[in-house]
Amino acid sequence: MPKNDLTAQLVRQLGFLRSSCASYDNGCLDEAVRIATTIRVIIYDTKKSPSLLRLLNSANILLESSLKKFDTNIVSASGYLSHIEGKFQVSTDGKDLSTVSVLPWGVEALSCGEPLPATDWWDQVIYVKWNKATYTRGQIVKYAAHKDGGAHVDEMLPDEQYALSNESASYLVCPPVPGSGSEQWSASIHLSILGEVPIGSISIPNIFYADIRQMATEVLNSRELLGLTE
Repeated sequence: MPKNDLTAQLVRQLGFLRSSCASYDNGCLDEAVRIATTIRVIIYDTKKSPSLLRLLNSANILLESSLKKFDTNIVSASGYLSHIEGKFQVSTDGKDLSTVSVLPWGVEALSCGEPLPATDWWDQVIYVKWNKATYTRGQIVKYAAHKDGGAHVDEMLPDEQYALSNESASYLVCPPVPGSGSEQWSASIHLSILGEVPIGSISIPNIFYADIRQMATEVLNSRELLGLTE
């Protein structure tokens, strides 16, 4: 059997990753599941299914991390690799023109963290939910790849995965309180429990997609990984 050109395979996977990132950045947020699947191929390692890194005898090379140290007791409305950004405006007819997005931190955030061995990078906690449940990069990548359509679709999802993938957060824009003397509108972010959002609020679906996008930034800027393609 001919030997696979593993270096060429890595070049191909990184090409897939760049293409998916470009599509995501152009507004196709569902491309995050393809990003996750590609990251899984490169890094996820088991006895039955070795990672591309292991096949290249580089299973524990350093990967960039944009995650600064944080207190895992603090609940995050989005992953620590992303942030929620809101723009609020009210038209002359009183209608809400607000938009809320979950955005990856980008290349600039790479200066916040330190490179980690691939196994530590994979197992690093990057998300804390309302009930203090924590998620690692690897858990989120495997969910997107194994459950959410990257490489497989599950008919039934565990409650935690359903909450994470559907309506994990929502935002509520409120008009000025009558009689308060204030003309200011306000906005608040709500964490959801199993996809339930407060009445009148607008859900932010699949908020972990931005975290996956940031993971791709980390991978594509990892010097040791890129060095394997030379």
